[in-house]
Order: sequence, then structure tokens, then C-alpha cells
Amino acid sequence: YVGGVAIPGALASSYMASVGGSYQVMVTNSSGCSTTSIPMLVTVDVPIAVITDAGGSTICAGTTTTLNATVGVGLTYQWLLDGVAITGANGSSYSTTDTGSYSAIVTNSTGCSATSNVITITSNPSPTANVTLSGPITFCQGGSVMMTANYEADYTYQWYNAAGAISGATVQSYTAGASDGYYVIVTNSYGCTATSATTNVVANPLPDVTITPSGPTLLCAGGSVTLNAAAVAGYTYQWYVGGSVIAGATNSTYLATTGGGYRVQVTNPATGCSDETHADTVVTVINAAIVMPITSASYCWGSSALLTTNVSGATGTVTYQWYFNGVLIPGATNAIYNATTPGDYSVQITIPGSCTTMTPSLTVSQYPLPDPIVSYAGGIFYTGSYYVTYQWYKDASMIAGATSSSTPSTGSGNYKVQVTDTNGCQSFSDAYIYTGGSGISYVSGVSKVDVRIYPNPAQTMVHIEAPIQVRALISGIDGRSVMNISEAKDIDVSTLPDGIYMITIYDTDGQKIKTDKLVKSVN
Repeated sequence: YVGGVAIPGALASSYMASVGGSYQVMVTNSSGCSTTSIPMLVTVDVPIAVITDAGGSTICAGTTTTLNATVGVGLTYQWLLDGVAITGANGSSYSTTDTGSYSAIVTNSTGCSATSNVITITSNPSPTANVTLSGPITFCQGGSVMMTANYEADYTYQWYNAAGAISGATVQSYTAGASDGYYVIVTNSYGCTATSATTNVVANPLPDVTITPSGPTLLCAGGSVTLNAAAVAGYTYQWYVGGSVIAGATNSTYLATTGGGYRVQVTNPATGCSDETHADTVVTVINAAIVMPITSASYCWGSSALLTTNVSGATGTVTYQWYFNGVLIPGATNAIYNATTPGDYSVQITIPGSCTTMTPSLTVSQYPLPDPIVSYAGGIFYTGSYYVTYQWYKDASMIAGATSSSTPSTGSGNYKVQVTDTNGCQSFSDAYIYTGGSGISYVSGVSKVDVRIYPNPAQTMVHIEAPIQVRALISGIDGRSVMNISEAKDIDVSTLPDGIYMITIYDTDGQKIKTDKLVKSVN
């Protein structure tokens, strides 16, 4: 019996049990008497044998996958490949790069064994990752090396450095310009990858190249300035001026005594890296400072001459003081001076810590404005034929085409001519009223030649001589009126500051007769 159930055909004095259960035997003698044995428990001790694949049943060629069997106390293992025992493969797991059908025999401590399920491993091809270099991997800062991975149509790329994936570096080549370790991971269409060997790039730093002058770089003749580069033990130096090598100038300092643009090249022999200053340190030597006109040194009356010096472009702490006829001009301390009075101008140039020098004087002259006189004869207005340009006006309107020394009358009106002389100075004639007939009547019947203004320059008094009663208006060069005198004869100008003024004479009807420049001076 097993489990209290009679086992069919089990009628012998022995029974071969192959399944677990509670076994008994009933024995009957010839008298028909029976008895049943004490139950005997039979246990079948077969281990569980199941294997799994941690990496999947399809791998990339050359990569490893791990197979794991059921674990338990007292179990031993034997792994099989295509039904053949793998020598030495006796652990609960087995790692392999080979394809094939894998299983495991699991044996327990009682010697019972079971064979696992079968897992078949297949593989896809893996890419290769080899890098070629365009040049040395050790170079100076500013240099680079291009790294190129091998190519296949289905390959994709990602470059890495020590910090991880390099953003955007997803093509076959990568150019490295900084010190770091670089490698590339190549992926094919199966998703299989390969990693290249690491290429260690070294970008050696360039020497620090700056020039520090010991003082002003604007010098007077005979002066000097020391130019200093950063001194580093073992470094070598070469100084240049104007782009040319200065023979023997191989120290970290150079004493500059001549003008020019200076540079220095610094080399670190240990790395072979060198660099030079990329902008000139300009040293300017004032050998003969002069006054130079920006505009012409000769100007027309009412204008001015703009003056500077041959060091006007210098920067730093250069100071200037202008002089007129040897006398200091208060407040004239800029590099540029606007001269409004004819005379001799010079400038004192001071470079703190270097020198002070005075330029020779430059003479500024003033051209008088042209004074065209108009005459009339035979229906034509005339003026002098010695001017360069002409333009006639009638009643303040330009007469078209009237650009010679004469122009015909076009009827009664107020006529005048504008002329330019050989000095480029330009002015108008006095206005004349043509009343018809055979002549010209001057405004007020008074010509400007009939009016005298003297003395000029004046110190205290200005006298006006005219055949009629006149009014005088005195204004500054800027046009601002400073004096307005009716019945002008003797004008006290002693309270006016020294300078240049305009004096205009009018008749009692307000018609302008004459305009002149008036110089007020105590000397």
C-alpha cells in the first residue's frame, strides 16, 4: 500500500518504490490471518534545476553574458554546452562569450541530480573602435590634434573625456585642444558598441607675456625707460622693435632709449612653447617738439587757426601750456589750441618724471577779407577782375549765372556781389540801391570809404568820422552785442576786455554802411 491505497500487482514480499509516500504491507498466512506493517515514509530528494540568462539570449560578439542556476544549500553544479560538460564550470553561475545551447546538472547532498532547461545563446557582430591621430598629442596651448575613428556606414560615434560625454561630439572625428584623456564609443546598427583606447592629450601652457614699463613711455631726447617682461627662471627672451630683432636683447628687461613699437618673445625651453606680446608697447621720443597747424596757419579775418603739437596724440600724464608772443595764455592747457589772433604761438610740454621742453614758435597770420567795390556804367555793374570767384545778388536773391566780375542790371533793386580772393577769403560788397537812370545811389548816400574808425587797435577810445550822424554796434566774435551807441563819434572802450570785436556802422535809417574788425588791447 502507499498512502493507504493498494498498489495494483504489488503482491510479492518486496516492492521497489519509485515515488514518495507512506508505504505499508499486509501479510496473510495459510490460516487466512492477516496483519499490516507499520508505515514507512519514502522521500524522493530531487533538486530543482532552472537556469536564467542575465544578459539576454542574444549578445554582441565578444561581449559576456552570465547564466545563473537555482541556488541552494549543499548543491553542486556542472554546466553543459551543447550537452557536453564544460571543464571547470562548477559554480551556480557561468559567464561566457561563446554562442551555443547551455544547461546545468544540479546535484544535491544526497547525490540526487536534475538537469536544467536549455538556453541558446546567439550573437550579433560588434564594431571596432580604433583612433588615428593627425599629429602629436603633446603641443603648445593654441594647438590641437584631430582624432579620427574608423568608419563603417552604420556606425555612430560619441566622444568622451574625463568629465564624460562631450556635448555635440558625435561625428567620426574630434579635434582636441585641451589637456585631457579622450576616447570614442562606436555603436553599430545592432546596438553593439566598442570603446577605443584612451588618448592622453597634453596642451602645454604658453609663457606669460606682458610688458610693464618702469615709467613714462613718452621721452625727451636722451631719456630712457626700462621695459620689463615677467622673469621666470629658465625662460629665454628676445626683444623686437618695429618687428625687427634687437641684437643681444635676450634678458627679461630692456632699456629703451629710442622710439618705436617694442615686443618681446618668451620661450619655455622645457616645453618648447613660446609666445609674444600681441600689441606694441610704443615708446615715443620727443627729439624736436614743434607746433603744427591742424588747419592752415593763415586764416581769413573772423576765422581761426587750429594748432597742435607733434606729441598731441600721446596718452598718460603729458601736460601742455600754450604761449602767445612769449606770454603764457591762461587756461590754454590742452594738446590743441584754437588761435583767433595773429601772432607767434609756442607750447611748453611737460612729461612728469621725464622732461619739460618748449617748442619753437609758429607764426599765425590773418588774411583781410576782400573789399569789393561796385561801379556802374552802361547798364552793367562792375567790380574788380582780380578775384577768384563771383556771385551777384539782387534784393538778397542770387542772380543765376552772374558769376563773373560784371553783370547787367535787371531793373531797380538792391545789388551786391560776393567774391572769393586768392587766399580763399570771402565777403560781400556793400549793398547798393539802383534807382534807374544812369547811376548808383549808395545807401544813405554814404560810401563805407567815407567812414573812418580809428585808432585800431584801440586802448581806451575809438573815434568815428562820418559825413552823417551814425550809430555804432560793437559785438564779440560770437555775435553777442557788447555796446550799442547812437550818435557815435567818440566811444570809450576802456572797460572792454582785450580781444577781437566787430564794429558795424549804421545810418539813422538803420541801413548798414560799414563793418570792420576792432582790436582792443592795452599794449
